[in-house]
Amino acid sequence: MKLISHIFDDNFDNGLREVLPLLIELREKTTGPEYIETVVKYILNIGEEISLNELEQKSKNISAEGSAVIMTIAEKIYHDGKEEGREEGKVEIMHEMIEFALELKFGLRSKDIIEDIKEINDYNKLEEIKQAIRNYDSLEEFTASLNL
Repeated sequence: MKLISHIFDDNFDNGLREVLPLLIELREKTTGPEYIETVVKYILNIGEEISLNELEQKSKNISAEGSAVIMTIAEKIYHDGKEEGREEGKVEIMHEMIEFALELKFGLRSKDIIEDIKEINDYNKLEEIKQAIRNYDSLEEFTASLNL
């Protein structure tokens, strides 16, 4: 809570200084990594002005051991977020491709089904839908094949 209370002010270094020893202690406990991960996610997501580099420098100035703990988790969160972003981007592009293909093949009548398809976030399912567009000559047949 101490760190959270300083996330938006100039006293962030002081809050981090107070919290790092606790983080090191929690690391050795069964649920410690989860606590640390939660705090690091908060720092990276809520403290928008704090980059990975800044977090590393600030935590190193306070504790090299604490910095290593935080940065290991922060880098994992960052890379997982990038991977998740790539997946979300692929799904978004697939939605756009399907919408374009449906409008091209079936015209504006396909608008209702497009809204249903935009609710699907499974890339493989979207790929199947994209392929199915080629197999049907009418919007009714295509829609019936989807089982939405």
